[in-house]
Amino acid sequence: MTNNNLPAPHLRLRCRGLLVVFGLSLLLAGCSRKQAAVAPPDGSALFTQKCASCHSPNNDMRAPEPQALREMSRSTILAALDSGRMRWQGKLLSKAKKIAIANYLGIPDVPVAAVMTGYCARDLDPPPNPPGWSGWGSGPGNSRFQPFLAAGLNRTQVKNLKLKWAFGFPGAAATYGQPTAYAGKLFVGSEDGTVYALDSATGCLWWSFKASATVKTAISIGNHGTAAFFGDTNGYVYAVKVSDGSPIWKVHPDAHPAARITGSPLLVSERLYVPIASGEEGAAADPSYPCCTFRGSLIALDTTSGKQIWRAYTLAEEPKPIRKNAQGVQYSGPSGVPVWSSPTADLKRRAIYVTTGNNYSGPPTNTSDAVIAFDLKSGKKLWSRQFTTNDVWNSGLRGGEER
Repeated sequence: MTNNNLPAPHLRLRCRGLLVVFGLSLLLAGCSRKQAAVAPPDGSALFTQKCASCHSPNNDMRAPEPQALREMSRSTILAALDSGRMRWQGKLLSKAKKIAIANYLGIPDVPVAAVMTGYCARDLDPPPNPPGWSGWGSGPGNSRFQPFLAAGLNRTQVKNLKLKWAFGFPGAAATYGQPTAYAGKLFVGSEDGTVYALDSATGCLWWSFKASATVKTAISIGNHGTAAFFGDTNGYVYAVKVSDGSPIWKVHPDAHPAARITGSPLLVSERLYVPIASGEEGAAADPSYPCCTFRGSLIALDTTSGKQIWRAYTLAEEPKPIRKNAQGVQYSGPSGVPVWSSPTADLKRRAIYVTTGNNYSGPPTNTSDAVIAFDLKSGKKLWSRQFTTNDVWNSGLRGGEER
């Protein structure tokens, strides 16, 4: 029985030949496409198109200028675009474009092996009664005063000081928080999120700890000298062991995705007072971002567990929906009033003071650009005094549309 639908033998051979030729053509076409791969993104052009308007010299955005960016490592810039301060802007870029910008601006990264060298080879006894300086202001009042006997210096001796040792920060173009001195060691954070414990006599490295982002805060030593406390620009607060840098606890006290900690947490007895700011005013440069919902606060944490004792908002009312833009993006307000700097405690009056920043969106409030006093025990607001009125600003306002 024959199948009339099958072609004759010579036709079947010809068909197979056509299929072979056709398949070979597809294979060659695929090869030619691979050979004509798309060129990698131009980092210089991307920076000019996406970044230069905010990072230009003498900009009004408080953004690092190009020269400062070129002193950062490539991994630092990429981390900022992926999960750091610039993550909102980074959401608009592909991974390849972010890498291109980082390679264009940044300096090559230091190999990991180089970061891990320099550990102290032997135990060194700290000098008797070594000078101490914990936190930002060397005390709850932030007086920044070192008693003469502890410092061991007078005015005439300063001119005779000479370099004893130096320590480089691998992978970081800058450090922000001042060093903390305790029991013969110096504790300091860095731009790439590494916290170092250095020997004050030799500069050798006792240990290092890696936070999730840049550590701009000074470090406070508490819990009878066993714990070091600090925050990072992803909004995390840490407690690590003074002895070896191992973690004790880690908390994220503000759930807002743009929350960050730049002011040094203030340690008073068994409580750590943490100022909360954010990068949301920068996120507003994206027209699709629903600006703005952050409100600043001061948070009291238990130093043993990291648990929240109280939270005091610098903005009394929660941001509410105001209107939508032409694309249907929801805008809210009032918002902002971040706390960028370290608090100051008045133990006699049992009060703690913070200074605040601008509103991110309106209507304007009377606690922006102000000094606010809270009760140390409960967080209840005691009073506030505003120094600049009607300060409403975010990066989206540069385009002329009120947000």
